[in-house]
Amino acid sequence: MERKENDYRKICFYCASVYEEKDKEILTCPICGKTIHLSEYEKVMKNIRQAVFQGWTCRIEYEHEDNGRRYYTEQCGEILNFIALAIASGIIGNLSTDVVKKVFSKIASYLRQSKKNHDDDVLTSFLESSEKINKFAEYINAYYDEYDGADTKTKNAILEEVFVEHTSHIIDGLIKMEHQGINIDKVMEDSPHSREEMMKMVLDIQDKVKVEKIEKKDFAGFWDRVDDM
Repeated sequence: MERKENDYRKICFYCASVYEEKDKEILTCPICGKTIHLSEYEKVMKNIRQAVFQGWTCRIEYEHEDNGRRYYTEQCGEILNFIALAIASGIIGNLSTDVVKKVFSKIASYLRQSKKNHDDDVLTSFLESSEKINKFAEYINAYYDEYDGADTKTKNAILEEVFVEHTSHIIDGLIKMEHQGINIDKVMEDSPHSREEMMKMVLDIQDKVKVEKIEKKDFAGFWDRVDDM
């Protein structure tokens, strides 16, 4: 899953410093100087973004929804993804709780010094609440454990949401290939069916979506310099 538009914040996998840098082939941490290929960085972060979107955002939406399903749940910013990355490094990478807490502390320190918007204010409070962090960790853990604890309706709704997120742009692209002058937004506006209903028609033939998971080996070397900077 791609990052949220215009959110160029990165986290160093070695010292856990948060910094801002536009995408380029080699990323260099301005604090510890460690470098990493963008492709290697994104391999991990795309999975984490998916875990947050699918395991947290969608699940929260559907567990508290009474009036029908809602698609295109808003994507989270990178800071929440960094928190999930720290959690995953403990769950999957088997790193100690003390190390994970140090990563939380560095993220919180960054937020206090560099708040960009209201979401950052919310996340600062989020990090200060052990109850919220524990629930977030529980849901991220459940994502990597096939939604352990979620009811069947919620599981199905999450899978449908993710399928829509992955396929809607592909379907739009295929239509444009056949009819290059077509205005997709105008088609959606004129159609008797909503975009959600049209996507649901596709979902009816799709049982589930499989997402490749990250493994313990992907966390080798993570946070090795968290105490140094």
